[in-house]
Amino acid sequence: MRQMNFVAQVLEKANPQKHFWLSRGRFSKLMLDNNLFKKGYSFPKINDLIDVATLQQIQDWAAITAGVSVLIRDAEGIPVTKASLSNEFCNLISGEEHINPECRESNIKAAVLAAKAGKPQKYTCYAGLTQFAAPIQIDGHFLGTIVVGDRPTEPIKPEKIRELADRFNIDFDRLMEASKSVEIWSDETIRNTVNFLYTIANTLLMICYQGYHLNKNVQELTALLEISHILNSTMGLQEMLDKISEGIVKVLNVKASTIRLLDNNGVELVLKSMYNLSPDYLSKGPVILEEHPICKMALEGKTSIISDVTNDQRFGYNDAAKKEGLHTMLCTGLKSRDKAIGTIHLYTGEPHEFTQDELMLVQSIANQVAIAIENAKLYEQSIEKQRMERELIMAGEIQSELLPKASPNIEKFDLEIKFVPCSQLSGDLYDFISLDNKKVAFVIADVSGKGLPSAILMATTHATIRAAAKDDIQKSSKIISEVNSYLCEYTRTTEFVTIFYGVLDAEKMTLTYTNAGHNPPIIIRDGAGVFLEQGGIPAGIIRETNYSEEQIELCSGDTILLYTDGVTEAMNSEKETFGIRRLMNIFQKNYSKNSEEIIKIIYDRILDFLGDAPQSDDLTIMAIKVK
Repeated sequence: MRQMNFVAQVLEKANPQKHFWLSRGRFSKLMLDNNLFKKGYSFPKINDLIDVATLQQIQDWAAITAGVSVLIRDAEGIPVTKASLSNEFCNLISGEEHINPECRESNIKAAVLAAKAGKPQKYTCYAGLTQFAAPIQIDGHFLGTIVVGDRPTEPIKPEKIRELADRFNIDFDRLMEASKSVEIWSDETIRNTVNFLYTIANTLLMICYQGYHLNKNVQELTALLEISHILNSTMGLQEMLDKISEGIVKVLNVKASTIRLLDNNGVELVLKSMYNLSPDYLSKGPVILEEHPICKMALEGKTSIISDVTNDQRFGYNDAAKKEGLHTMLCTGLKSRDKAIGTIHLYTGEPHEFTQDELMLVQSIANQVAIAIENAKLYEQSIEKQRMERELIMAGEIQSELLPKASPNIEKFDLEIKFVPCSQLSGDLYDFISLDNKKVAFVIADVSGKGLPSAILMATTHATIRAAAKDDIQKSSKIISEVNSYLCEYTRTTEFVTIFYGVLDAEKMTLTYTNAGHNPPIIIRDGAGVFLEQGGIPAGIIRETNYSEEQIELCSGDTILLYTDGVTEAMNSEKETFGIRRLMNIFQKNYSKNSEEIIKIIYDRILDFLGDAPQSDDLTIMAIKVK
């Protein structure tokens, strides 16, 4: 019971830590040659599972209890502990400063036999001493051997002692005396001792491995929770990718990682994020899909692994990988809604064989990352959309400042206007410009296109008309010509403006106007309607255009209706437009009413006509009635 308590106490000191990759020493080569463990297979060493000092305490206790020498070697044949309870005879043969090569060779052969058999094996060393080597295994994985013995099954003969003394230059009498202290082993003692130590060693390390595995699972779970938190956050795309690059390295205990996304043409995998790779390596060159079949396969849904990127020609940058200290690469695709969007590359610094659990973990993370990337893109697009909407609102507010807030009071004229923009920014323009006490210029215009470009063109046209109209001596045709010249010079060839520019003269009771391609206003006198079409083509198309003007004498009761194409081209759910005939008919029936009533009736009829169909264009209606 006291011995078991001691074991329990030292077990509490076990300290599981990191992964390792097997080296290529002589012992490892022997083990590989006998297919006893896989090269590059990621499995912990003995000293990863338990603190060496703690293991030495347990070994010393076991050696004293069994009365035999005990030594533990790792999977590479390297001693993990110092030999416990070694006898004087063996110490003389093996030497003080270093282990005799023949002793080491005997230990290796005994260990190989034990590992190959999967159970304790008896072996007689060159000195005639019996050794037993027992494999230390966990779930079929070979971790090392416990070597027990250095005791003969019968007394050592003087002839053998003489041979050893001469071979290793040891005093014969001293070696003979040391041999007398070496106890003889019986078969029963041998079996009981070896089985006892074999059971102790494997049970001890299995318990430690369970703790190690639990600790590793906790670390992985913690890292996965961190990744999950990242994936579900509202951080920007670049910040998220950088954190994922680091997090996946920690989860899988690899050296480095990269995340690459397909460019818009689907030709190149563009580096978006990396972890633990040097600038020199990252400047190695582009990753073109046609030149990297591994990446192409990953995008098709097949996780690919290159065991040695320093030699495999499929990798493409062998020298750069060797200089960077990379060895094994895993490449898996990122797919969102069945669409390939990029890849994740993982790199190890040592040979590594990814387990099925690791592959499943990588794929699970990749699936979540792909969704998160798309969500992050949508989030950034949403932020950008909100920013643009705010800017559009601000631009719309600035634009609205350009338009008159109310209709002007003009002697002998009743004038009203209604403006209904389709969105924050409008392409319609109207304005009133006081020329003197008796004259007022009015403008209704419609710029080509929609959105911000048309709003800018609208503001440009507004400023140009006002600048040209500052001299009231100029004719309306001259003003439109100047506006046309400016627009042709400073706007794109695809941009143009339809403009109706008129001047009301309250003293002479005349209307002088020029129509530059605008929807022709209607003037009704005594129930008869006439279109005001004199002028020319829209401004901004041909610089050398000659515009004409017309002057009309006005009488009491005359009513003029001006409008933009948002009125006549308003379309209902049946794809039918409001049209000029419908507008003329409504106007002729109601022209005797005042301007405000006329506009209200026309607008209400447009709304009735549209029904559930949305307004698709800016709408401006202006009515002028001669008192």
